[in-house]
Amino acid sequence: MKNFGSCAFILLITLISVSSCNRQTDSNDKLDNKMPGSDSLLKCLIDTGTFYFGKGEYQNSFIALEKAEKLIPFSNDTSMRIRLLFNKTELLKIQGDYNSCMKNYFEAAFLAKVSQDSFRLALAYYNISATFAAMKEYKQAERYNAISIQIFNTIGDSSRLMNCCVQACAIKRNLSDFHSALKYITQAIKYYEKHDSKQYLAMSLNNYANLLLDNDEFGKAKEMYKRSATISQQLGDEKGYAVKLGNIGETFLNLNQPDSAKFYIDSSLSIATKIGDAETKLFNHERLLRYYKMIGNAESALEIMDLVLKERTEMLKLESSETIEGIENQYQREIDLLGAKNRVEILEKDQLLQQRAREKENQIWVFLLSLLAIISATLFVIYRKQKRIRAINDELHLREKQILESENLLTISELNIKEHEKKQLEAELDFKRQELINLSLFLTEREQLLENVENVLSNYKYNDDPAKSLVELRNQIGKTSQSEINKLYLRIEELNSSFFFKLKSQYPTLNDDDLRMATLILLGFSAKEVAKMLFIEPKSVDMKRYRLKKKLNIGVDSDLKEFFRNI
Repeated sequence: MKNFGSCAFILLITLISVSSCNRQTDSNDKLDNKMPGSDSLLKCLIDTGTFYFGKGEYQNSFIALEKAEKLIPFSNDTSMRIRLLFNKTELLKIQGDYNSCMKNYFEAAFLAKVSQDSFRLALAYYNISATFAAMKEYKQAERYNAISIQIFNTIGDSSRLMNCCVQACAIKRNLSDFHSALKYITQAIKYYEKHDSKQYLAMSLNNYANLLLDNDEFGKAKEMYKRSATISQQLGDEKGYAVKLGNIGETFLNLNQPDSAKFYIDSSLSIATKIGDAETKLFNHERLLRYYKMIGNAESALEIMDLVLKERTEMLKLESSETIEGIENQYQREIDLLGAKNRVEILEKDQLLQQRAREKENQIWVFLLSLLAIISATLFVIYRKQKRIRAINDELHLREKQILESENLLTISELNIKEHEKKQLEAELDFKRQELINLSLFLTEREQLLENVENVLSNYKYNDDPAKSLVELRNQIGKTSQSEINKLYLRIEELNSSFFFKLKSQYPTLNDDDLRMATLILLGFSAKEVAKMLFIEPKSVDMKRYRLKKKLNIGVDSDLKEFFRNI
């Protein structure tokens, strides 16, 4: 049962590992399709395109963004894809290609929705609304602008929210909803005044004045236009300043103050002529026509009328060509928009199918893991019960054994005492035997040495060369001494092999001489006795004992014999 539980646990771990490997494989497949360094290069190209766009070098901006688009298939960064779509669409706006703009914005909205990027989703809807407004489809513009307002309000982006309010004001004005437009633009003005955003404040004041002008509140409109013109002049915005001066002049005309109107209209016309703003020039010439009619100057009115007719003719020619192109673009835009919506629907369906497949797979894994957990828990409970039964049986056997042991306790104790005494006697006998052997070995060696000396001396009587005999005697004594010492060492190692092994195991840095010296000390030989045995000076023995203490890392005053007995 224990083995079966282990197998179930191993199976559980295996299933989890297979799931992790499958998901890791999917991640690795995605990473393998990614070009090294593509994201950083893509960001660099998009930044370059944005830089050139800001400088008005649209061709260079287009080239950089086209290069960036080629890297998109190698990038998994959705935010980069959306950013590229936004930047490309700004170029398309300048070209008036609203159908392509709409297609790009819808694609960006889909990507932002899939990646749950609320900020870029709201930004895409805002741009869709602005594009619909440029196409004069104000109901659609109102719808998408309301969605962007809701999202920006949810994520707390006040600055973008005010941009949506300004756009909502323009849309409501075109839908003739004066009160709603006034509410949005008032909210924006308060925000821009609080945050000192002069450019947006000037634009908002001008829009507010346009609303007042539509509602025939000319006095209030004039004051708003003046405030807006002052800010545009401070910002150095000549075109904005010219437009607002012309608006002030028109307000004075509505207030029946032609002299004041003439001053502002002439100022606006002068700036518009200087910067080449044809549209502002036409509006100012129309205002001058009203002015000359108001003061009764028919001759000047006729001259201005001819000029206005010429400018209108040019504008009509341009508008007619733009209208024809606009109709064609509108038709193409509707086709592209329909295709874009279809693609978005297909992508959403694919995304939904993938999500459902993942959910189904997760449910299967949850079921399998739950089933394995239940099986494992059941096996564990069974194992615990069996273990408890075995423990009870073991306890019963143990009690029976204790009863039997208690009956024989006295006999066992007596046997143990006798056994202990026997071991002590055997140990003492072994030690005495070892000492006897050592002493016998020492006496035998000395006898052999004396016999060798006697033989050499007997040979000396028949030798004619005393010096040679002395050398031979010295060599013979040395050979004999070394030979006997080596035999002594071998015998010592044989008799004390266990001590050798323990000492070498605990202190591996000790060499053979150290081990032999330790054995002689353990056997109780004094320094003088060791010196005689090894044919060295007692001081040399003391030095060996000192070095041995350092290697054993014990104090100089420690008893080596006692130390070795405790090993």
